Amino acid sequence: MSGQTKEYRFLVETTRFLVPGLLDTLSDQGPAVEAAMLKIAGRIRPALESLDGGGWTIHSHDVSFQGGLIVVTFLLSR
Repeated sequence: MSGQTKEYRFLVETTRFLVPGLLDTLSDQGPAVEAAMLKIAGRIRPALESLDGGGWTIHSHDVSFQGGLIVVTFLLSR
């Protein structure tokens, strides 16, 4: 073994989306969720490059919906 250990960090990104109405179906919510996820996706690469000198890769992620927020948590490693 080289003796090098991996580093791990969490990165959390959030964005707002329109809260669906009570009668909206998942397909009705799709465009708003897609737009919000694309917004987050556009911020990931700059965040990875600027975090503690860069060199990070995404190991895993989780997406949750909290009212009008999409919260995406990334586990990073380098």
